[in-house]
Amino acid sequence: MRRALILLASAAGCVLAGGALFALTEHLSLPHGVYCGLGTATTVGCDVTPHGAGRLIASLLMLTALPLLGAAFSEATGHLGARKVKAHLAGVEHKLTTEADQRHVLMQRHVERVLSGHCADLKEHINAATGGQQ
Repeated sequence: MRRALILLASAAGCVLAGGALFALTEHLSLPHGVYCGLGTATTVGCDVTPHGAGRLIASLLMLTALPLLGAAFSEATGHLGARKVKAHLAGVEHKLTTEADQRHVLMQRHVERVLSGHCADLKEHINAATGGQQ
């Protein structure tokens, strides 16, 4: 999540710097320049058509801020998705462990019953073979 915040801050820095440069080159107020920088960075556009250096600034904003915003949102959603997957896998692991423990107990009881039956049969065979003398 830290990387997403760093990317988001970088994108905001690009928009603010681009907006300030818009304000200088296009003779706008700083808030209007930042508004145009944000509009350019998000591909929405602005009410000002840049000229000369303003076009270069707009191009740089489009090539830097938008990919940074995309990377920030991708990083954030990937982080949240990974947390959900980890939680789901932990639940599945707990369920499988519980089922394995239950099956182990059932198998142990089954083996004990089978061995007990075989021991009883073996005693009968020994008694029959020895004529009841042990």
